[in-house]
Amino acid sequence: HWMTEVLPRLQLARQAFPDLYDRIDVCLVNRNSAFAEKTLSWLGLPEEKIRVAKDAEHLQADLLIVPSLPGITNATPEWVLDWIRAELLPFAKVPHSMRDGRFIYIARGKSPRRRIINEDEWIRCLESLGFVTIYPEDFSLEEQLWIFEQAECIVGAHGAGLTNLIWCKAGTKVLEIFLNDHFTPAYWSIANCLGLSYGVGRYRLSESGGS
Repeated sequence: HWMTEVLPRLQLARQAFPDLYDRIDVCLVNRNSAFAEKTLSWLGLPEEKIRVAKDAEHLQADLLIVPSLPGITNATPEWVLDWIRAELLPFAKVPHSMRDGRFIYIARGKSPRRRIINEDEWIRCLESLGFVTIYPEDFSLEEQLWIFEQAECIVGAHGAGLTNLIWCKAGTKVLEIFLNDHFTPAYWSIANCLGLSYGVGRYRLSESGGS
């Protein structure tokens, strides 16, 4: 949501007010992370004007600018993808620990949610086919941009790591894995706009809780 909804709202405000960064005192955001701070700085927002919202904190403003969402949730507009790729892809950087990543599997072993119980088996199978396993959280944002821009085929369970499909080239093959009959069109929408070759795989929980 940060890439496809929050940052584009900032761009909408800048289109309405080209001098936005000069006229505002504070840009209030709801996420306190190095990731959020880095992307805002890449877009030119002065660090001293970024303020993270806190629970039970009340602020009063003389002028409040509240941009609308850029589109419908889970249906990213094409202009958003064109804009964010143009703004952020120039920051891509080759990872020191990875040179060949044409075929990648996005692992979820370090995530507490939507974990694939027998993921080790998946990884062994995919690596035997030439795939490289990555944990996105082990790479900087700059490195993730490079990895996904270079990729030719991507396999991964539904999760935030697939937001990186934004950086892929047209024609990149994508297989998104869902549990049972669950489906959300968020990444299909991105793939469709960018001309990626998108497919869905499913896995089911066994009676013992495994997959």
